Amino acid sequence: MREILYLQAGNISNHIGAHFWNTQETYFTYDDKETDDDVVNHDVSFREGISRKGESTYCPRLLLFDRKENFGTLGKYNDLYPDTYDDGLGSTWTGIIAEHRQAAVPKSEYLKKVDEGEDEETQDESEPPSLKPKYWSDFNRMYYVPRSVHPIPSLANLGLEEKRNPWTTGRETFQRYDMDNSVMEQDMRAFLEECDNLQGFQVTFDNQSFGGFTSSLLENIRDELPKHPMLVFPILSGIDPLSSDLDEDFAMRKTVLQDSLCLQMLKEHGTQVVPIQDPTTWTSGDWSKGLSHTPSSLYKASAILSAHIETATLPLRYKQRPEDLADYCSHLNWSQSTKFSQLSGVLPYIGATGSYTDTVTKNFSSLGTIHAKQRGNIRTFAQKHISRGLLSMLSSEESERFDENLAKSSGLSRPYLSSTHAPAYPLPSSFPRHLFRRSDSSGDLDGSVKTARGSPAICMTSAVSTSSSGVADLLKAHAQFAERCAKMHLDSGVESDEIRELGSELWTIYDGYGGEEVGTDDELGEDEES
Repeated sequence: MREILYLQAGNISNHIGAHFWNTQETYFTYDDKETDDDVVNHDVSFREGISRKGESTYCPRLLLFDRKENFGTLGKYNDLYPDTYDDGLGSTWTGIIAEHRQAAVPKSEYLKKVDEGEDEETQDESEPPSLKPKYWSDFNRMYYVPRSVHPIPSLANLGLEEKRNPWTTGRETFQRYDMDNSVMEQDMRAFLEECDNLQGFQVTFDNQSFGGFTSSLLENIRDELPKHPMLVFPILSGIDPLSSDLDEDFAMRKTVLQDSLCLQMLKEHGTQVVPIQDPTTWTSGDWSKGLSHTPSSLYKASAILSAHIETATLPLRYKQRPEDLADYCSHLNWSQSTKFSQLSGVLPYIGATGSYTDTVTKNFSSLGTIHAKQRGNIRTFAQKHISRGLLSMLSSEESERFDENLAKSSGLSRPYLSSTHAPAYPLPSSFPRHLFRRSDSSGDLDGSVKTARGSPAICMTSAVSTSSSGVADLLKAHAQFAERCAKMHLDSGVESDEIRELGSELWTIYDGYGGEEVGTDDELGEDEES
């Protein structure tokens, strides 16, 4: 079996992860009947084990990290894996024991209903009052093995002090936490030893709160497994590196610097990198016309992001036409110089024909404030496009026209364009379905369909692509930011030599996308003009 080990770090990433794993749960079938709902190979993402009660379990192959205060009700132990070590101290200590317990975080109403076996799938699509989560664990339906769960203590409890550069603080935090808890030697190694044939890693992390931490984690993994692919989704700040406000705002400069350092680090440790802009910075536009409103909370925005990440990576788990993680990454970076890709998509997809345009597509990786190259000069190098539910919505003729227009809009053909048509995206009861508009004629959610088992699902499209715009423009903007800090001697929390080196490395990455060669005609050099 070709397994993938998942890593999540940070509050946003674990919101995304909770939705992701809830969706994986909907793919499970508990009878011998094969239907169109049998979409994924669960062994890629789940590990089989035995609970301490001797029961067979199937839990995510996952290491998740977050601040201790963000875990809510989720602890290391659960009904499948209860804590059997509570009495260990009492058996060896004969003195007086003073016990201090912090008040337990109450379980959300939603999870209480799940525990009681109430099937919220049968409810109407409006959001039930019980789903107003404070923590990502409030809507998490999965059980995790104890070694998956890592609440990170405060700096004071780790014996550390805040450094002027948050990136350095993050790296020291992982090193101290690993030293105290043996993450690499015990938990990571246990997952690796369970694998028959590890494909690689899928990583999602919040760069602002866990950038340096994840940098040190990935560096340790690379020391052990230098050739295994890593597909990485870093959550960036959403701040424009070219903003004039940065000249006067030191805190904002430190934030942008953190993003720049992240891109530099992932050039070395990532195999394919798909940056995501902070979903709390989203603004409405053509992309949100299929929604009843622009997502205003992290719970809602992370549901949309998770749907696109889950769909974009579906080929890695897809039963019908599985794809290896190494092949997935090499397809996007066939030139070996385009390691950074972008995520885009449409949710819900409500097209009545096979037409496909970028006007309603949301690009989750680029910053809208950065002026992109003129559209006629954009070159797409490779794209993986996945549609969900379109085959049930479109006729065969419309489906062919959809593929033709997809090729036309991207300017690609096989093998540079990979297109997968899969069953509709399932909507677990934890998904905020009220985000979608209702049809005026039927009253149903726009783009909604039913799975073969009658469960709610939605039509959508997602794509991961590499091109001379989007993420390439983002890389250029960060290179210009570092260059400006060095030239104007703007304090950003690091030494001037380091900021110059950072700018130089970012320019090198940007050059891999064609640099100025794909700019306007006025920017072409003599060779290009001739």
